[in-house]
Amino acid sequence: MDMNFNNVYSEVVLYLQNNIYIAIALAGVFLLLLFKKPKLFFIILLIACINIASFYVISQIASVGTDQGSKLVKKNSGQIPLQ
Repeated sequence: MDMNFNNVYSEVVLYLQNNIYIAIALAGVFLLLLFKKPKLFFIILLIACINIASFYVISQIASVGTDQGSKLVKKNSGQIPLQ
């Protein structure tokens, strides 16, 4: 399984599209929190934004490392490894 940010985002959107009742329930809970306890709502929103941003950065850094690793393997595939 490829842990790419775009793939994870697509999977979440696809899940919510296929399970409309769960999406409506989540939206209802978030709207209830927004009107009844706005401080808690914004704390949850902030934590979610931080998690999304950190996962995005981690996936971008990992993809760069994977690309560089595959280039090194291709570059060194014709050479005899040192012992």
